[in-house]
Amino acid sequence: MNSEFINKIESLGYFKGLAEDKARTLKQEFEKSGWLAIFCESHRFFMADSEDLAEGGIGQLVEEVAPFLKAQGVTVPEVEDDITEDGYVVKVGGVAHPIYDSTEMTRDSSDKELGLMWGLSTVRGFRILDELLAKAGSAERAYGINGGNDLFLIFLTPELHQAIMEHPEAIPYDGPYILKEEYPWFGQPEKQKPQTESSLPISKKTNVFPPLLCITGGALTLKGLFDYVAHSFPYLEPTPALLEAQRKHLLFGEIAICAGFFLIACGVAWIIFRRIPSSLSKKGSPKK
Repeated sequence: MNSEFINKIESLGYFKGLAEDKARTLKQEFEKSGWLAIFCESHRFFMADSEDLAEGGIGQLVEEVAPFLKAQGVTVPEVEDDITEDGYVVKVGGVAHPIYDSTEMTRDSSDKELGLMWGLSTVRGFRILDELLAKAGSAERAYGINGGNDLFLIFLTPELHQAIMEHPEAIPYDGPYILKEEYPWFGQPEKQKPQTESSLPISKKTNVFPPLLCITGGALTLKGLFDYVAHSFPYLEPTPALLEAQRKHLLFGEIAICAGFFLIACGVAWIIFRRIPSSLSKKGSPKK
């Protein structure tokens, strides 16, 4: 089964451009893991975090995939990320490609379309890669795997994509898909398994760490306040041992209160600043 699959995708150019030793290693992965080997490190497979893309990272993505593009005959032009309070534009060889504008930013900040900027940045960023490939006469295109912070990019031809998804072990909602400007899934097949972080659509990815920081900080602060108040009253008959114990409890209370407030501040700051592209205060740095 796996040998037949390897021969099929090889005939369709999956290993094209790889050095002989690297191609042999990748084939061994397919022999061992079958369909799941499409997720192995290869010349086609790249991390493409949607949040990073929305924060001005499309130019960086083009830079990372440049070796594959060049192997396909693409002359990689200068790419510049221009992200401001009015939106995000990527200039490719001097040609502006709008990623999102102020209207779409406002829609994203509403409860109804939370995550819109992530999805649009992914779809429109991948489209830039597709246009470069098409202009060079290559049939390769950028497909998505998963979404949100777990998004990956894999380059495939339509024929390779079909062969991969027709494999008996293929999992439709985990396999490569074509990005579409359709909120909230943006082309990602909807999961039929329980909703977990990695199974959520691009627009619905959440990070539970900031709330956990706030909850932990709140609990620690309350514990510190309780200890501090409970041991702040003078003893009727103080002894050195009692006074030493009181000092330690008061010290612990002070430390716990400070640490609790610090964790709460970190959690709140994380929530606030991760909702706003960190590069909005900058005009945008050119990426080549």
